[in-house]
Amino acid sequence: MTIVFVDKKWLDTIGDVRDRLVFRDYPTHPTHIALLALRAKNTFPFVEAEVGNKMVSDERPFLPTYIPHSLVSAMFDVTNE
Repeated sequence: MTIVFVDKKWLDTIGDVRDRLVFRDYPTHPTHIALLALRAKNTFPFVEAEVGNKMVSDERPFLPTYIPHSLVSAMFDVTNE
């Protein structure tokens, strides 16, 4: 699992899909969100991430996303091995 910190502006560019993504706002960082992803890979000019899907009835628990590299602040692998 990976946590991806992204500029909130990105949410305005993806339309209704934003309602399906698992993310968290932080009061200490009002301009960024944290996305929960199964995996994330830096493939310039994008970060390819499989982000958690809130829609439980959907057959895809993770949605493929392409986030502009310039809007990603950090990525943390939180896999417990």
